[in-house]
Amino acid sequence: MELAQWVKPEGQTDADFAQAKAGVKSQAYKVTVTIIYSDGSSAFGTDAGIFEVSAGGPLISKIYMTNLTAYRAKANLEPANGFQLWFDFSQPPLMDANTVVSGPTPNQSLLQINGDRPGWLAGVERSVLQHIDKRHNVRGALHGAFVYDYGLMMIGVPWSLYLCWLAMPWINSNLAELPILQAAVFLYVFVLGIWGYRILFSYFRWAYPVAELAEQDAKPRRHRLFWWGMVITVIGKLFWDLLDPLLSLRFLLPVG
Repeated sequence: MELAQWVKPEGQTDADFAQAKAGVKSQAYKVTVTIIYSDGSSAFGTDAGIFEVSAGGPLISKIYMTNLTAYRAKANLEPANGFQLWFDFSQPPLMDANTVVSGPTPNQSLLQINGDRPGWLAGVERSVLQHIDKRHNVRGALHGAFVYDYGLMMIGVPWSLYLCWLAMPWINSNLAELPILQAAVFLYVFVLGIWGYRILFSYFRWAYPVAELAEQDAKPRRHRLFWWGMVITVIGKLFWDLLDPLLSLRFLLPVG
């Protein structure tokens, strides 16, 4: 029920009724915020100061914002127009055995809007989107379902075959008289390459989470340089081994 639809109780004066409505309006129409930190502690408030991140303190793991809590507590009614907003900044384990690797990265971020006025629905959604950095939509797509499988076929399998190619001279020279062991070592190297791709994929999802709070310096940010260093090293090695014979400038050097 909207506040404008309240009916003055019998025996209450107009002044008292107006004062009661004003009190409810000042206390009920608020957005309350609940913050859950990485150490399990939490904070509750209604002002912007609650979002301050202290240096050296626990990181913000989740944020819950709503206009339902204050209205229910003061008016003892459900508002006709309400919203609930969850931001999940929690980090999954680097190697999460409880989640299917082909599935999407678990994240509880959600915007839920209920109302009978289209302007209210659009206004709340617009206000939320204005505070979200949309430049990382590609990152969000990489946390979707079956991304691991697509990458496995385009990157993981070719990478594993490349490792087998690198190991082939040593295997052929040292295990030439043991064909069964030779095949087993090739298989082992291939599986090892798949596991390497699995680790790099999980490391990427961990270093580039689904949702981040710009105001806090989370640990994954400091690992991105290391992740890119590994990727550039692998690409450089591939470039040298596969393209160097075609792009080599050794023929320009004097023969001595």
